[in-house]
Amino acid sequence: MGESCKSDEDIRVVYQVYTEDIRHAKNQQWLTTYYVLSLQAAIAGFDKLLVKNDEFQVEMIIAAFIALAIASISTKVLMEYQYSLVKYRCYIDNKIKPLLSEAAQCAVDKAPAYSIIEAICRDFNKGFLCIFVAILWIGTAFVLWIIFNPLFKMLPSKYDNSFTEFLIFAIINLVCLFIAFAIYTRNLNAIKSIAEKEYNQEKCHTEMK
Repeated sequence: MGESCKSDEDIRVVYQVYTEDIRHAKNQQWLTTYYVLSLQAAIAGFDKLLVKNDEFQVEMIIAAFIALAIASISTKVLMEYQYSLVKYRCYIDNKIKPLLSEAAQCAVDKAPAYSIIEAICRDFNKGFLCIFVAILWIGTAFVLWIIFNPLFKMLPSKYDNSFTEFLIFAIINLVCLFIAFAIYTRNLNAIKSIAEKEYNQEKCHTEMK
């Protein structure tokens, strides 16, 4: 009985370590989103300081490229943190919880066994990840709008109205969301490929034992 309690206690320690890793990954997602939005706002501010007149300048393209690059890299980083979350949760549910005694299992949520691939398909298209990515790219659309807004004043006077501005802003948002979807899909496929490779390696290793 004492050995069982000790075993449960050791397993609980490992469980808490992985739980802390999950919490850390979540916090990093929040911090990444916050810092990227702050950086995007700084880019828009610097662009306003550099662009002195209402005509096309190279600084606009540079600022827009930096804003898009930051959003693209940040999307990849957020998805990597999400992959860490999925792996930790999968390991807890499939490896750690089954080792607990029946009495100890009552103290934690018991989930049915599932593979890492199932976890990715289930967890990547819901929750805060999609919200974070959407916020990043909508923020990027605002930055692009601010950067190129001086050029819209060069349009003929009959197009210089609120409807035209709204239409252009909507188009910028759609373009940004399309880019976000393409990057998200590409990174998700890469993560699935890595997960499948790791899963197959682990499966082969288990069968060899």
